[in-house]
Amino acid sequence: MAYLATYLVYSTLVDLALGLPTAKTTLDGMMARSTPSGLSSHGTIVCPDARPNQDELKDKVRFEKSAIEAAAHQGLLAQPGSSDANPGGYSIEFEDQSDINFKDCQSEDLYQYPILADGRIYGGGDPGPFRVVFQVDDWSKREGKYCGLVYQTSESRSFMHCDDESA
Repeated sequence: MAYLATYLVYSTLVDLALGLPTAKTTLDGMMARSTPSGLSSHGTIVCPDARPNQDELKDKVRFEKSAIEAAAHQGLLAQPGSSDANPGGYSIEFEDQSDINFKDCQSEDLYQYPILADGRIYGGGDPGPFRVVFQVDDWSKREGKYCGLVYQTSESRSFMHCDDESA
């Protein structure tokens, strides 16, 4: 987790030094109101482990608030179709076929960014089954709102909500 905090500080300082816009993320939501709102104070979200060779029914992956926030921050920095997009083309639109309802996000303009099971920031290659979903208010200002954490099931390939461990 210390790596994630160091990465966020470093990437923000580099962006500021180069005069690039920085995503406004904090520990409560994400955006000018910029913090993954909807994360509990403990901020641990649990997903069934949908990676290959794992038992989705028994195995779990826990994501700390700082890792979720880092992925959401990176998603806001990676505007689709721009030179800011990351390997794999992320951020991409979240096209949900399973009718997931994000109670704090009513917009249909939702985006997704991978979050790796070990908490590292996605940098290309296999994105794995886990995604941070966010709503963008203004790409130019890097303002958005955290909506939820989902995983792609190994069998149906549809997305399902992950659970807040403190709920």
